[in-house]
Amino acid sequence: MKILKIIGIGLIALILIVLGLGLVIPKAYTVARSVVIDKPRSEVFTMVSTLRNQEKWSPWIDYDPQVKVTYTGADGAVGSTYTWAGNDDIGKGEQEIKAITPNEMVHNEVRFQEPFASVGQVYFILADEGKATKVTWKMEGEQVYPMNVMAPFMDGMLGKEFAKGLIKLKTLTEK
Repeated sequence: MKILKIIGIGLIALILIVLGLGLVIPKAYTVARSVVIDKPRSEVFTMVSTLRNQEKWSPWIDYDPQVKVTYTGADGAVGSTYTWAGNDDIGKGEQEIKAITPNEMVHNEVRFQEPFASVGQVYFILADEGKATKVTWKMEGEQVYPMNVMAPFMDGMLGKEFAKGLIKLKTLTEK
């Protein structure tokens, strides 16, 4: 009985620590990774400006090749949407193109529904790097309390996936 009491007190203390940290940790997070692709901006832009092309190099598709995907709207135009429903690894949500600056930037809004509801602003930013193109994949968002205790870890968790996706994008585009 004494061991159960100690475990119970330990769990309560851990919960209180997490809740307390959630009060002081910022809710906002930003994750960004870049890669240089040996192609001109116009060719790279084609791969990041349409939702169907983004799916070709998405690191998350590898986690569930059976994911159910639906497209609405004119792909590559503001307002077009990509909806997915997959296994627990990728969950359920949608991505909508919010703004496009040809050969420079694509702004998507990602709305996650499962396993946790959240919204993120995603940017693909292109810049000349000599005769090549530097692509930066950036996501900004906020975690709600008490999930904001995860905000400091977002860079590590999402960053490695962004890096994987950018390598896939580079390989696919440079073929």
